Amino acid sequence: MEELKALSNLKGSLDIKIGENAQYAKENVKEDGYIRNKGHLNCVAIWFPMVGLHEMGADEQRLLLEDLQPHCNVRELRLVNYGGMRMPSWAKEDDLSTFLPNLVKLQLCRCPGWQHLPSLRNLHNLKSLEVRSLRDLEYIENISRRGIIGNGVGASESRALFPFLQQLTLFDLDKLKGWWRDDDDVVDCDINPGQQHLLTSFPSLSKLTLVRCPNFTCVITCPNVEVLGFDGKLGEKSRIMIPVESGNSKLRIVESTHAGTLKSVWPTEAFQCVQEMKIWGDDEMESLSEVEEVFRSSFSLRDLSIGSWKKLKTVGGGLEHLTALETLYLHDLPNLMSLSKAGEGEVDDEMPWRCLHQRFRSLILEDLPKLVNLPKGMRYLRALQSLTIWRCTALESLPESMRELTSLKSLTIEYCSDGLMERCRKNTGEDWPNIQHIGHIRIIEKRWIFTDNSRTAVQLYPVLCDGQITV
Repeated sequence: MEELKALSNLKGSLDIKIGENAQYAKENVKEDGYIRNKGHLNCVAIWFPMVGLHEMGADEQRLLLEDLQPHCNVRELRLVNYGGMRMPSWAKEDDLSTFLPNLVKLQLCRCPGWQHLPSLRNLHNLKSLEVRSLRDLEYIENISRRGIIGNGVGASESRALFPFLQQLTLFDLDKLKGWWRDDDDVVDCDINPGQQHLLTSFPSLSKLTLVRCPNFTCVITCPNVEVLGFDGKLGEKSRIMIPVESGNSKLRIVESTHAGTLKSVWPTEAFQCVQEMKIWGDDEMESLSEVEEVFRSSFSLRDLSIGSWKKLKTVGGGLEHLTALETLYLHDLPNLMSLSKAGEGEVDDEMPWRCLHQRFRSLILEDLPKLVNLPKGMRYLRALQSLTIWRCTALESLPESMRELTSLKSLTIEYCSDGLMERCRKNTGEDWPNIQHIGHIRIIEKRWIFTDNSRTAVQLYPVLCDGQITV
């Protein structure tokens, strides 16, 4: 640390990583600490060892952080594994803007003792905020909305508290209840609606990520958001406010692990301009019909990925609304048995594929162990150019209707059943006539052999057909 004092011309970024065996000893630290005079630094990152891997107590960590006060010109601050119960005194009145008014990026990660953050409301230049794995954090701001308006902050309807914030990430915050202490009263009748709107309004926000915040209750207004990411459920009263006027939404990418969140957190009309959607890790949904309302509004969707739904049995009941869809990726669906729409007592083998024929270019089927056959409705996919089938071990044949897929240029089949592999073998396979028109075919099977010397089992993946050349 002493060596830092003499490096007065440091520029760019500085990472300070405290060793596991480090101990705090109050030395003859100058009044301006170790790095307070480093006015050319743009970014400072301070890493304490993981909790339990060092001997330095919470008070010692706070004292050390006192001596690591950055210069007021610093624009990015990252604090990781800090065990102190509060910020040091240079954050006067727990307000980071006191000494770091120019911050544009703030990352706080694994600070286990914090129940609330140092005040951020005066960091008006902040563009990126990431709060990650603060297990006891209950509120972002330790004050009520009524209290902050009473102090005159945010009272003007012409300025939001975070006018330039572009990226907001709240990650793994089990106890987080809200932004303000009274956010569980989502609508407060005693607060002017315009003021209430501004207190969690992010007019410049383009990317919002909320991961494992099950108790988070807040109304967030983000009219210009382009990317939304959700992992897990949110509080029942949480709402994401996005303009829903026709063609006015800027939302383009949505990623969620809970399909129900898609229709409960914001109006389904907000999906009208979404182009890419990923829904993965849902352990509750059994049918896409439960998100059919969302798909009905997603008429601009081009790329859809559905994976790790443990109970999903059919993809019918929604996909037929995605008439602009170009790519569909289905992966890790252990109970998916059909790619057709199942009705009451019958299966419509042509839906949803009959509605996807115009722009549909790519279909990827991966880790679908119960999928027995491909639907006859695939013959409508006249624009399909690429088909990948990977580890669909129950699939035994390819339908004759594949002969009608005249635009299909690439077929890849990997690690499926031995029966399917044999049926697709060049010239001799029973299904070869169904696929021989395809320009590039790659078929790889998995076999076990024993080496001559060690008799050790080894997996071989011989290429049965690659570029229509049998090996």
